[in-house]
Amino acid sequence: MSTVGARSHESASLQLCDLVAGLASRASAPEQPPEFREFLGAVIDAGFGEVTVFPVDAGTDFVSEPPERATGPDIVDRIARAVRGQRKGQGHAGS
Repeated sequence: MSTVGARSHESASLQLCDLVAGLASRASAPEQPPEFREFLGAVIDAGFGEVTVFPVDAGTDFVSEPPERATGPDIVDRIARAVRGQRKGQGHAGS
């Protein structure tokens, strides 16, 4: 098996995964408006209940406001930098 990097806005399969993950996450929220519960029931009846997401646990915590602005490289930037360094034969780039 192999993996290939892709941008979700250029990949229909990644967009579908994002939608499924988002719906599964929202479905696990402790409080849902009646309209959403009705919609969710229809989605489950249409087959979503057959989708397995184990061992993914969406959790029930949702943020209520945007994240704080980053002041430096985040974990994705650091991983990308480390991978670039390894590809160039530089080994681990430590920050």
